[in-house]
Amino acid sequence: MAFDKVGHFVLGQVVKANPDKPGYLTLIGGTDRMAVLPRVCADGPYRVGDRFYACIKSVEGPYPIVSQRSGHFIRRVAELLFAPVIAEGRVDVKAVGTVQHAEFVKIAVGSPTGDDPIRLCLPYLREFGSYSRLRPCLVLYSASPEEFIKQALLPAPLGEVKGITVDRRAHEAEVRVPAAVMPRFLGKAGLNVAVAGRVTGFSIRLASL
Repeated sequence: MAFDKVGHFVLGQVVKANPDKPGYLTLIGGTDRMAVLPRVCADGPYRVGDRFYACIKSVEGPYPIVSQRSGHFIRRVAELLFAPVIAEGRVDVKAVGTVQHAEFVKIAVGSPTGDDPIRLCLPYLREFGSYSRLRPCLVLYSASPEEFIKQALLPAPLGEVKGITVDRRAHEAEVRVPAAVMPRFLGKAGLNVAVAGRVTGFSIRLASL
């Protein structure tokens, strides 16, 4: 098994989980190789003996670093779950994203055939929990940055969006919403807008009206 390749999908088992340490020492399944799962890269707390899926994030240092929050991992899981409709050419996984402390991930899907990609992917999404404890949220991809950003802000009430200004060169966007619904766009601790920014690739600023 190659451990010198970032993005490699692995099954690990926790062998040390000292609460005063910044990460878990893990054994990679099927090998005698050790790796570190940093707590900030984990999808929740683990105990010794727990098994988990992750992707290699870095190979620098004495042990490879693995992550359950990297784009490599989320995309790998999404493509694994949606493999039947991807193989049919009906769905593409366009982008994925989460941020530290978020308990959810956003997965942007599109359809080359004009089908509803969210409807096609939903039946397979129930298996996401077999790979991650994060909550998956599907986002409808659009080639229009304005529409993509708007869709990525779900479950905020999209009907309340009064305007979006996008700076494509700077990858920044301003989304204007009434002050009364601002908290629903921000999400808890601002995580909804932060994850929306990660999945779209734009720094999103909310402006109240």
